[in-house]
Amino acid sequence: LQVPPEYEQRYHGNVGTNVAKFFGMIANIDDNVGRLLEKLKAWGIDRDTLVIFMNDNGGTAGVPVFNAGMRGQKVTPWLGGTRAASFWRWPGTLKPAEVSALAAHIDFFPTLAELAGAKLSDEAKAQVEGRSLVPLLQDPAASWPERTLFTHVGRWERGQAAAAKYLHCSVRNQGWHL
Repeated sequence: LQVPPEYEQRYHGNVGTNVAKFFGMIANIDDNVGRLLEKLKAWGIDRDTLVIFMNDNGGTAGVPVFNAGMRGQKVTPWLGGTRAASFWRWPGTLKPAEVSALAAHIDFFPTLAELAGAKLSDEAKAQVEGRSLVPLLQDPAASWPERTLFTHVGRWERGQAAAAKYLHCSVRNQGWHL
């Protein structure tokens, strides 16, 4: 909850201190993304520049704000702690759309590699667990095979790794989250 004082001040007195800081952080990001987009436009490269905004998963623990009705918050394996959004803006290449396919952070590297035209070695391909999102960026209704994603919140007290090995885990596919 680190935020410049002027951003926290915008919400001071209307909500609790931590919520004011949280909202101030969001406002700060919003203002700075706006500045970035304005600068790209001023430089004449906004249509040909891919801008990706990804939020950090889950609402912050100890900050009681609406979390879209999802269970949990940051550092939990539930949707409220694992679900995140990303916004891909590339006006000269991508059309605005909403994609509901199940994707994850592991898809970021193969996507950027494909967009850059990078050829991955067989050794690199063997290590990549994600899928390229390029088909979905080009066509939100593109075929996207079923998949299963696993989450493990790897935080535990010092010396408690063995006892916490199977705590705070989840498995998710398109229809279910356990």
